[in-house]
Order: sequence, then structure tokens, then C-alpha cells
Amino acid sequence: MEGRCAMIGITVIGLLVLAFLGIPIAWALGISSTVAIWVDGSVPASLVVQKMINGMDSFSLMAIPFFILAGNLMSGGGLTERLLNIAKALIGWVRGSVSIVCIVASMFFGAITGSAVATASAIGGMTIPEMIKENYGRSYAAAVTTGAAICGPMIPPSIGLIIYASMTDTNVRDLFMGTLFPGILYGLFLCGTAWMIAKKRNYITHPFEGFRNLWKTIRSGITALLMPVAVLGSIFGGLATPTEAAVVAVAYALIVSVFIYRDLTWKQIYKILVDSAVATAVMYIVIGISGAVGWIVAVSNVSTTLTNMVASSGVGKIGTIIFILALGLIFGCIMDVVAAILIVTPVLYALAAPLGYTTVEFGVILVTLLTLGHITPPVGASLLLSNSMAGADIRTTIKEAVPFFFCGFGLVVLLFIFPQIISILVP
Repeated sequence: MEGRCAMIGITVIGLLVLAFLGIPIAWALGISSTVAIWVDGSVPASLVVQKMINGMDSFSLMAIPFFILAGNLMSGGGLTERLLNIAKALIGWVRGSVSIVCIVASMFFGAITGSAVATASAIGGMTIPEMIKENYGRSYAAAVTTGAAICGPMIPPSIGLIIYASMTDTNVRDLFMGTLFPGILYGLFLCGTAWMIAKKRNYITHPFEGFRNLWKTIRSGITALLMPVAVLGSIFGGLATPTEAAVVAVAYALIVSVFIYRDLTWKQIYKILVDSAVATAVMYIVIGISGAVGWIVAVSNVSTTLTNMVASSGVGKIGTIIFILALGLIFGCIMDVVAAILIVTPVLYALAAPLGYTTVEFGVILVTLLTLGHITPPVGASLLLSNSMAGADIRTTIKEAVPFFFCGFGLVVLLFIFPQIISILVP
């Protein structure tokens, strides 16, 4: 047992050291886990490869490449632009409308792709220039986009929840139904925050262009608007599994983009396929290598030890929740969100039952907490991407992003207190 405890110690210390040295998280995970298994000496080094394959061998994970491809087809095929136009027609008359349009459009887009980075790239690429043009400031434009991008993994389908489900044998559909209301609630928090900031800074308003223009815009983009409805409706209605719904999303986006809108050429489709394959491969490398780390966590009995420590410490439920919040924020800051989910889930999963949460409730809370890593430096992927697109000063962008971070953090605390918000739709 002592040798196995040494394995987890070597893995964690090695991971942190390599991460701070700037080594990509996938290689840091692979090197640290391989060294830990080699030092233990009781299992063959080939076990690393075996556990990598086992980590990727899941039907639920097959949904990830299709959701990534569907998001890229939406962006390249004009569907994203039409969703953005609908959001403009609906709320373009509100003060600070461009920032709120960015948030609402991200909610629509997130209901397809499930990825924060994809949402930031697709929606931010269109709204950041408009926010800069209307004197919102480069850093504020980047901050709004960063906060809005998290709608991607918080509104179903969520790639983070798919990974959590594959690791804990939790029903993916239940997780998606559980995160729907929290995701919408987060979007409303963002809209309210953006509106208050816009009012305080006296950002410009635009006149309402009339119901005729609203109807015309909705009619021209109705096929784009129906895409998330079709995907989520098929999942929630039990007509398709998330993986099957992801395939439907790809087929829908392809047919609409090529044959209805005709905004996508076969040459562009080839590029989208290549980009999607690369993005999927990068994610699967992290997932695979994390399979070895998960095995080390399992054989080291970290979860059992942690549960016993919490039970005997006398800190109570509130103290345990504070510990989870602190650990989640730390891991969200120092590593990629996908890697954080893969590493933290096996450790904290055992605390769900003692705290009185179902696996669905705890999964939604944990993934939401770790997703905040997209906002926090130094690794926040959406923060860095949005800041780069806006050409802003990163220090100012971090300050501007603080209110949006607290929207997410406040939601996590609210879910810990009222997990019924998650369970409303879960059968």
C-alpha cells in the first residue's frame, strides 16, 4: 500500500512540476504517470498503454468528435451567423446590446458544440470587432466573450459531462437534463451583469427595428434555430443517445449548410474535417493518458482515504464543500479543464454520497466548478483566446473578467445549497 501511495505522490508532484515548467498537460500527465508506475516496479510499463486504451474505450466518448465537427460545420456553414442575427433582432435594442447578444448567441451555439473554446472562437470572432467598434474597450470585449464561452460546456450537450459520465457510469441523458436549468441560469446571470456594466458605463443603445424585421430575421434563420432544438429534443425525448444525437447534428449542419444555405463548399468541408480531427486527437490524447492516472488513483485508494479523512475530521458538510471549491479552483487554474475533470473526478467522486448529493447533482456541480478554469489565468484557454482575438492587455482583461467569474462561482455555490435546481428535469 505504501508503494501505491508513493505512486500517487510521484504522479501529482511530477505533474505540477512539469506543468509549471510549461510542458503540455498531456505530456506532463504521461511522463509523471509512467515514472510513477516504473518506480513502483510491481506492474509492467506496458500498463500505461493498456490504461490509455481503456480510458478512450467508451461509447459515450464517441459523441465528442461529432459535436466538435457539428460546431465547426455551423461556423463554416453560416448557421452561427444566422443565430447571431436572431439574437441581435431579439435584444439589439437593450443597452450594451452587443455584449448581451454575444452571451445569448453563445447559449444557442453551446447547445450544439459543448465546447468553450469553440464557442469563444465562433461567437467572439463575430462580436468582438463590433464591441470594439462601439467603444466597449478591447479588454471588456474579451472578458464578455470569455464569460459567454463557458455557456458551451454548461448548456447541454457538454463535453465535460460526457467525460464525467464515462468515468462514473452515470447516465449522460440525466446529466444533460440536470445541467439545462443551471446553464440557462448562468446565461441570465451574465446578461444581468453585462447590462449593469453597460448602464454604469453608458454604452450606446440601438432602436428596436420592429416586429417585421424580427420575423424576417427569425424566418431566414429558422433552420439554424431548430438545430439545437432537434439535438436536445431527441436526447431528452429518449429518441436518441447523445452519441446518436451528435451524428444527427453533423448530418443536419451538413445538409443545411451545403444544400439550403449553400454557404459551404466541398473544399471548405475538407478543411473543417481536418481541423475537427486535430481538435479531437488533442482531446483524446489527454483523455487516454488520464486513464493511466485514473488507475493510479484507484489502486492508491485515494478516494477511500479522502472520504475517511473527511468523515473523521469533523469539518462537516460546509467544510468539505469549501475544500472541494478550493481544490476545483486550484486545478482549474493550473491545467486544462478536460485534464482537470479527468484527474479530479476519481478523487472527489466518492464524496458525493456522504455529502448527500446524487451522482448527477455532484457531476453537474463539479464540472461547472472546473469549467471556471476557462476564465482563470494562467491556463484559461478561453481567456487567452478571447484576449488574443481582441488584441487586448491580458492584465486588464483579467480584471474585466472578474464579475463574470463570480457569476459562475456564485452559481456553483447556489447549486451546492439548492441541488434541486439540477434535479428539476431529471427523472
